[in-house]
Amino acid sequence: MIREVANMNRSKGVIAVAALLSFQFVVQTAFAQPQAIYGVRPMKVGEKFRLVGSTENTKKRSVNAAGEGQPDLDLTFSLEYAYDVEVLAVADGLPTRQRCTISRLISNTGDGKRSMLGGPPVVIAYRHDNGFTKIDVESGTLSDEALGALYDVIHLEAQRFTPEVLVASPQPRSIGETWPIAPDVAISFLSERKLDVDPQSVRATARLVSVETIGGVTHQKLEATLTSDRLKLAGVLPDGLAMTKSNLEANLTIILPQDSAQPVSGLTTEMTVSYAGSGGQGAIAIKADHTARIRESWTRTPLP
Repeated sequence: MIREVANMNRSKGVIAVAALLSFQFVVQTAFAQPQAIYGVRPMKVGEKFRLVGSTENTKKRSVNAAGEGQPDLDLTFSLEYAYDVEVLAVADGLPTRQRCTISRLISNTGDGKRSMLGGPPVVIAYRHDNGFTKIDVESGTLSDEALGALYDVIHLEAQRFTPEVLVASPQPRSIGETWPIAPDVAISFLSERKLDVDPQSVRATARLVSVETIGGVTHQKLEATLTSDRLKLAGVLPDGLAMTKSNLEANLTIILPQDSAQPVSGLTTEMTVSYAGSGGQGAIAIKADHTARIRESWTRTPLP
């Protein structure tokens, strides 16, 4: 009798394992099929979500004049933020007015982290008639410094280029597949970030990294890579210096819900811009190297 029960339990275990393996095979087979990738993610009035993210900007400069090194510049500024959003108005799929309850705004200029909030203020961010973002305090208090930091986070401009457009594909793609990003799309993304590059030097590709189901929601993880070795930096270098080399590299990781009606779930952008110049002022020979690194990462979670 005991042996029969043991055999029965063993059979049930074998069936359960087989069922699990069968389920995993079905899921993997479904994900192995080419995936439709929709870059357009229009938002709707009434949508609510929590946005949590951080930015970090580093600037480095090294100058050598006539063989003598000058004091180097090495500055890093970071910002952590979190706020709940209620979309109040939309135009062409982009929010034009939203209510934001700010719960975190922490800065770090190199001397330690510091909260910029005295309490959780509520602000109304909207697209002004001049086309730029305007932020008004609805309740609570917000210092000028904190308000300035929010302008680096909240953007509602009509010409705002959404990064997910970089990885949109007119045809389904398989996991691991890489495809080219149209040069004009890559240039639009860079131009909005005040980066002017030689169009002939731009190299841009997208890749579908994986498809995963988390919390019952299926997401596509995609990467975009943009590079250029010919930047246009008119007015950036001081008089008497000519650019000798330049380089730009941008890497983005974009998390898209497979359901095209859902907004982007996450974005990480890492960008490095470097250039060098040489020349002189009078009889003094000068060499200069500049590097700027920008990192931004955020996640968006729907709210009930």
